[in-house]
Amino acid sequence: MRLHAVLVASLLAAGCSPGEAPAGPRPTAKRTEGSADETKTADDSTSGACRIERVATLARTLEETEPRARAQRVALELGKACTLPSFATLKLAVATGFAGGGEQAPPRPDPSEWKQAYERACPGSHEVVTSIAHSEQEGRAAKLFDGCNFGRYDIVEREVFAARASASPLPFILFQWLVDQGVEGDAARTIARALELLDRRHRSAVRRDAGIEVPRVSTTLDPVPRWSKVEVSMDALRVGTENLARLDQGRLAPSEVTDHRIGRMHAALGSMNNRPDDVGLTLIVDGRVPFVTLADVLHTVAEAGLERVGVVAETGVYQYAMAPLRVVRAGERRSETPTVTVEIDDRGFMLTAAESPEAAPVRTEDHAAASLIAKLDAHRDALSASPRVTIVPRDEITTEALVQALVALRPVLCAGDECSIPDVELGRGWLP
Repeated sequence: MRLHAVLVASLLAAGCSPGEAPAGPRPTAKRTEGSADETKTADDSTSGACRIERVATLARTLEETEPRARAQRVALELGKACTLPSFATLKLAVATGFAGGGEQAPPRPDPSEWKQAYERACPGSHEVVTSIAHSEQEGRAAKLFDGCNFGRYDIVEREVFAARASASPLPFILFQWLVDQGVEGDAARTIARALELLDRRHRSAVRRDAGIEVPRVSTTLDPVPRWSKVEVSMDALRVGTENLARLDQGRLAPSEVTDHRIGRMHAALGSMNNRPDDVGLTLIVDGRVPFVTLADVLHTVAEAGLERVGVVAETGVYQYAMAPLRVVRAGERRSETPTVTVEIDDRGFMLTAAESPEAAPVRTEDHAAASLIAKLDAHRDALSASPRVTIVPRDEITTEALVQALVALRPVLCAGDECSIPDVELGRGWLP
């Protein structure tokens, strides 16, 4: 951990600033002996600190590897193809839990080595990092990307990079470093893209090694907020770093719940003192967990006084977003009649539009978001600009089905940049 702190300190000590964007990642500082332009053809020789053919082989292997597995592979293999700078060695060792690194810990990073490499990828680096350090946390990744003109490297889209609460310049720095060692640009870019996936995994909202398979969606949702997290896998419930309950196939033992309140979870949430009024809770829930379990979790959250809740969904490889919802507990009724009610059972969705009383409820025969969207389109003209939507899940449906409904309702809930939050009624989830 001390070594990791040294690396973090050296990251903050250096920075980057915009310059005139070159057509490609070309040298902007004095070149060292053995360096080469990115157009250099790879061969069997050793150039600089890298064995060129081995780097090219790694790049080809990464291209053939499933995207999610590329992060771990590049972390394990890059150090075998190149003698890496100490800051990169430490980063990869931390990312792999020191796997494959022998018994000795990696060397302590040399701050001057890091600063020189950072400046190489981003001329005038000190000014931008100084500016970022004095700015608000939100938007720092975008400022880093723009200030260093990282778009010229064609490694990751700006929107993807900027969406994170924090992000590392390491993929861009190592791209430039590889090119300077004589590695061909395409191979260096493939490796840098895998390193960018590694950074996403390291900073992601979901710990994939916890075994949680969150629902996958292909849409734009809200960013994951920096709230406290509740994690529900198929075999455990956690709040923060504390294991609070064991689950069997996603179900809580009856001894864990009293009147739909999970006792240890309620106590843990209640111990969060001095919360600002706008704080909510992020739910990272395995998509296979039945709603009857999620209903108890949501009821406990509401009992603890937290009304702002969001369920995390996966929108890309190591990319996550939040589908917001509002909890309506058993027996509680809103003062306003919902515009749209969507019931979810084991067969599919049942849609009722209150503003079209002459129309019978419409059913889908599956839980696909596309099916619900198609049914909603038939009512779109009758809906108000800001409809009130209530979702009524039954206990046997999964978290996956609930999230798909939230996603399908997104176009109905959003008018311009503003989106209303759907109510999720818990009472039906406990009915047989």
